[in-house]
Amino acid sequence: MIPLLFGLAAAAEPADVDLSTAPDAAGVAAVRAVVRAEPFVLELPYRYDWSAAHPTVQSGTRLVLSVAPEWLAVRDARMPTLFVEGVPAEVLWRDPVTSTMGVEVPLALSGTVQVWFGPPVLPETVTAEDGARALAAARAGGATGFLVPASLAPIRLADHAALATPSSH
Repeated sequence: MIPLLFGLAAAAEPADVDLSTAPDAAGVAAVRAVVRAEPFVLELPYRYDWSAAHPTVQSGTRLVLSVAPEWLAVRDARMPTLFVEGVPAEVLWRDPVTSTMGVEVPLALSGTVQVWFGPPVLPETVTAEDGARALAAARAGGATGFLVPASLAPIRLADHAALATPSSH
């Protein structure tokens, strides 16, 4: 009986989403600003489960984003995937009081970057090619970039768990 239940759940999953189409305008507009960017270096690397490649991460960027309040709600269903430069971002925390969220990506970011909510895909299925198509589609669809505030030096943290503790938000 249990395998039958799992089979029904799998059959109810939506079809694959085409990331090469322009993102929904609401998902693009939901991200209002990059409030803070903190490059980080970890003493203990970890496996990044938010992409198909599952790279080992020892450095990247933690961002604080200003987001439309309705996009902060956690749902009991597939949620739109937050992309930063074509890479699914790991959401670390949400603060509905300040309409901000903390995320991290295994990328060194500077200058202008694209940040948007894409379709509800499972981040762990997004390949580098999918991400490149999604980024190209976002740019072609009129998504504007956000200037990443400059940071002088990376913050040094012990491990992945330390990333989820905001320095201040």
